[in-house]
Formats: sequence, structure tokens, C-alpha cells
Amino acid sequence: MRNQEGKTKSDVLLRAMDEAGHVRFFVADTRNMVEEMRKIHHASFTATAAMGRLLTMMTLLSLSLDNDGDALTVNIKGDGPGGYLVGLSDVPGEARVTAQNPEADLPSRTTDGKLDVGRWVGRDGTLSFVRSYALKEPFSGITPLVSGEIAEDFAQYFYQSEQTASVVSLGVLVAPDATVQQAGGIFLQLMPDCTDEEVGRLETAVGQMPSITKILDEGLSPEELLQRYFADFHPTVTEQHTPHYACHCSREKMHRALLSLDVSSRRTLAEENHGAEVVCDFCRKTYQFSADALKKPGEIW
Repeated sequence: MRNQEGKTKSDVLLRAMDEAGHVRFFVADTRNMVEEMRKIHHASFTATAAMGRLLTMMTLLSLSLDNDGDALTVNIKGDGPGGYLVGLSDVPGEARVTAQNPEADLPSRTTDGKLDVGRWVGRDGTLSFVRSYALKEPFSGITPLVSGEIAEDFAQYFYQSEQTASVVSLGVLVAPDATVQQAGGIFLQLMPDCTDEEVGRLETAVGQMPSITKILDEGLSPEELLQRYFADFHPTVTEQHTPHYACHCSREKMHRALLSLDVSSRRTLAEENHGAEVVCDFCRKTYQFSADALKKPGEIW
């Protein structure tokens, strides 16, 4: 998507707080990073929508990372043709995703013509969430999938597993040529001291919002979205980033993973394949290792 000067618009990720300090707003325009994800994974139309929603949510959640070494991992396992989905974020403003079958696709829904993300993911399954901390023990939770549409599944997770009332809206608009036309999301967290009156006003505001992709397609920025639909809450932006699809794999990490295999497996790779080829699930980068590289220091086969 280009702006009026013909330049490609950068993605935007922001966090804001209402005047009373009772509602947290996380909003993102993620078109560019979702398009990069589509190209990396050769994702089908429906996979682009599903994986793009998860990528957008991981990007929104990345703003909850407080310390170096903190990380978020989400696993969605449904019974649809897409198989499992995994999302990771370990740096604010950065995220990455993978899927078991990114090239699998489905016909659009007959009811409204939209991409059938719910059926691609599957409605029979689970969403598991792990928050890893550098300075304390990890927190994990798991909840059943509600619809496979991802946004509803996250809202259910936060309510059921973390006892947090929230609003989640995620969207990816895929153009007829398979490129990403729009992508973004909004995540609202209600603090424990949020009043019933504020909840009512928030429900009214959310009810008046069109889809996130329609809002972005109209040219509104995340900050303008807040001012148009939540002006009554007087939100103030407290943090802003240009988010990126980012993978931190390396040859050293892949080598360590190979050496963690038992000696029998490594020996089989060396004898049958004369080495090993490892492909990163998140960025599809390929690493080649010789047979000698599969030996730990001092090992003799």
C-alpha cells in the first residue's frame, strides 16, 4: 500500500492508555510484514489470512515483553487442513510464524465470500500460550479453540486462562493476485478497576467499528483509528514501533540443535546423507552441515 506521495507506507505498532488508566489499547498496521510472511512461506490465500492474523497478534503482544530474554510462544493446533500454527516474539515490534501446511487452501465461504480461516485452522483443537521470562519462571496456559478464527480464540484464552477481559480484532485482506492488500489488528485490555459504565461505552465504541481491514483500507493510521472510534476515552500513545517480520536463527543455533540429537541419529545422518540439511521453519533459510560437523568434540565413530 502506498501513500499519497507514492511511497510504500511503513507498518505501525502502538500502545496507548485511556485517560483514566482503565483500558490498554494495542493497535497495528502489519500489511508489509504479512506480505513478507506470505512470500517466505509461499502461503495460499487462506493460509495468508490465518497466518497473518497470528503474526499480527504476536506483534501486538510483543509490546508486553519487558526484559531482554523474555519471549512469547503460541501454538494453535486445530483439525483443519492447515495443521498446526506457531507464533513467536522475543523482541518488542518483532514476530515470526510458521504453519504445518502453508500451501493448503480452501474455497471461500459460500455465506459471505470471505476466506474460510475457521475451517482452515479447524474448530476442534487448542490454543496454548507460553510466556517465558529471563528473571522468573515461565507462565503457560491452554484453552480449547472457539472458532478457529484466531481473534475469538485469543479473546477466550485471555478470559479463561488469564482472567482478563479483552477485545481482539484481527484482519488480513488478500487481493485477487494473492498479495496482501491490508492487514492489522486491535487488542484492548480492560484493567480490573474498569467500571461497568466504561465497559458499556467500550462495547458501544467497538460495536460501531467496521472491520480492521476496512478501516485501514480507508487510509486511517492506527493513531487515527483510536481518535475516531475511541475519542471518548482520550487515549494517549505511550509507545510506538515500526514492526518487522524477524527471525533470529543462525548457523550456530542450528548446529547446537543437531548436536542435541542422540548419537545414533547423528551417525545415521552422516552415513546415509553424508551430512545434514536444516531448514528454519520460520524464515526457510537452509543450513548445510558436513558429516564431520555432526560429531561432538572428542566423539569417534
